[in-house]
Amino acid sequence: MRPDHLSSPPTALSPAIRSAAAELLAELEAHRLVVIKFRTTHEGDETWRRAAISSNPRWYSRLCRREEKSRRRYPKPRTVIRRVETLRVLRRIVAGTADPASLYVRRLMPFIRERIEQEVPC
Repeated sequence: MRPDHLSSPPTALSPAIRSAAAELLAELEAHRLVVIKFRTTHEGDETWRRAAISSNPRWYSRLCRREEKSRRRYPKPRTVIRRVETLRVLRRIVAGTADPASLYVRRLMPFIRERIEQEVPC
């Protein structure tokens, strides 16, 4: 039994799917999480802090949260999604060469369909 959020694979990659995937690809290539580390001093206490100066696209953050796995040694969950693989699959979808049944395509399809629905005027 597959998880509910894994979309059933499309039989073909329509122009609408390819166009929406191109938008997601452009967003992912243009934005990435960048965190800086800086030193602060408060009442003689010196500590290091981290701050995000840019972030991933919202859809990609949701995808990563959706595909988390638990870790025994660390308290925070870790995603199974890899940025490089996501970029590769999005490029293949745009080119029309992606396998519609692949796991990454099925993971991305809810976000692609969501983008298509946003573009359709009501």
